[in-house]
Amino acid sequence: MTTYSVVLDLEESRIIIPRDRRLGKVYIEFSSRCNLNCPMCFRESWTEPQGDMDWDLFLRLASDLEQFPRLETVHFLGIGEPFCHPRLVEAVGIIKSGNRRVRITTNATMLDRSAARALVAVGADIVDLSVEAENVPWPGRVNSLETLSRAAEELL
Repeated sequence: MTTYSVVLDLEESRIIIPRDRRLGKVYIEFSSRCNLNCPMCFRESWTEPQGDMDWDLFLRLASDLEQFPRLETVHFLGIGEPFCHPRLVEAVGIIKSGNRRVRITTNATMLDRSAARALVAVGADIVDLSVEAENVPWPGRVNSLETLSRAAEELL
């Protein structure tokens, strides 16, 4: 395992942030891709290339997390939709093997019965459904109470 501090090199100074083993929660942006184009989302102004986290990078990250004995929760969320990454369920299983709680925030449009069962099988703890208001007026709206209702049926 690697032991290191975070080093920020600025124009005239250098900031070193020592590793704090009291870390309790980690957020992982597993994919910056999304299957929706919601007009109110800040992704709409994002100019960076979209993609999935490299699998080897994820494996190194998962291994490095073992340095944090107080780490309780790993949360998959971010600019993209975690289910866009083809190895989400496998990643959840790897994190769970380290006795960590796993939380996923999803737009629920890719969460079907098969995906829900797979998450249960690997031990996912919490799945947050990010659903916009029913009355948001934009054409082709998919992320609504209808989506929440369908996702809830799949989870039951």
